Amino acid sequence: MLLLVSFALCLPSFYVINTLAGLRADFPEALRAVVATQACVAIVLASLAPVTVVSYVSMTDYQMAWVLRPFVGNPDLPVTFFREEQWGNAYVEVVQTLLRSLRPSITQ
Repeated sequence: MLLLVSFALCLPSFYVINTLAGLRADFPEALRAVVATQACVAIVLASLAPVTVVSYVSMTDYQMAWVLRPFVGNPDLPVTFFREEQWGNAYVEVVQTLLRSLRPSITQ
């Protein structure tokens, strides 16, 4: 939808610029090229939609699990209302875990 609206807004100025530049005869060919390019972009964006949905759903579930983490815990630990470091951001923790695992271990 956004591609269509931006195309409709830019088309008149594109026509005027082509006319002023003396390329009015080439306008239909240029118009077909622009439409073909936008069609390709729309197809690529549509093909990436499932990836976006899966990542959104999985990250939303991960964030919900992180928020509920203080209330759901290990049954072997003593009962506490809040654990230490109970608040935080799940995404920051994921990045920190990845950095720790990718960082070469320093052995002496």
